[in-house]
Amino acid sequence: MVALLVLTSILVFVIIDLLIRRARRRTEALVPKQVRLPVADSFRIPRGYFLSRGHSWLELLQNGTVRIGIDDFVQKLVGPIDAVSPAPLQSKIRKGETLVTIRQGGRSLALPSPITGTISSLNASLVGKPSLVNDDPYTSGWIATIEPSNLFSEIRMTTISDAAAQWLKNEVARFRNFLQDAISRPDPGFVLSGGTLLDGGAPVEGVMHMTDERTWNSFEREFLSTD
Repeated sequence: MVALLVLTSILVFVIIDLLIRRARRRTEALVPKQVRLPVADSFRIPRGYFLSRGHSWLELLQNGTVRIGIDDFVQKLVGPIDAVSPAPLQSKIRKGETLVTIRQGGRSLALPSPITGTISSLNASLVGKPSLVNDDPYTSGWIATIEPSNLFSEIRMTTISDAAAQWLKNEVARFRNFLQDAISRPDPGFVLSGGTLLDGGAPVEGVMHMTDERTWNSFEREFLSTD
C-alpha cells in the first residue's frame, strides 16, 4: 500500500511538472522576442529591413504599403535633428525625388524616396518631436508609408541582412575618406576632436555638426542618392 502511494505521488509530481513546463512554453511564445540587430561599425540594422543607397530604410507591411525612415548611419552622423519636413500626404513621388528634408540649425539635407508610389501616411509625432529620428530611427522615428507602384523592380536596388551590413561597412570607410578630403581643404570650417574617426574607428556621433555648409552639400550629393 505504501509503495502504491509513493508511486502515485511521484506520478502526480511528474504530471504537475509537465503542466508547469507547458504553461511556461505558452507564456514564452506570447512574449515577443527582441530582434537582434546586426552592427556595422556601431550602426544598427534591424533584421528584415531593406537599406537604400540613399540611406533610408524600408519595411514591407502586411497591408501592401512600405514604411520608410532614415537609417542609423545618417541620424548619427548628423546628430540632433531640429526639424523634419516630409513630402505632402497623398502626393505621388518618384524614386529619387525628395521624400523628407531634415534640418539642423541653418543647414539641411534632402533624403530621396527609395521607391515610386503615393504617400499614404506620415508620422505626425515628428512635427512636435523630430528628435524621435535620433532616439529611435527604426520604429517610432519612421517618416512615411508609401503605396508602391513599382516595388518588384525597385526593391532589387536595396540590400538586406548580411549584404546590408557589408554595404554599410563600405559606406563607413567611404565616409572616412570623404572627411579626410574635407579636412585637407584650405578652409574646412571644422576641427575633429581626437583621432578615432580617421585612424580606423567608428565615425563620431554628430560629426556633421562640426562641418561647414559646403561639406553638407557634398555629403548630400555623394551619400544621399539612390543612383
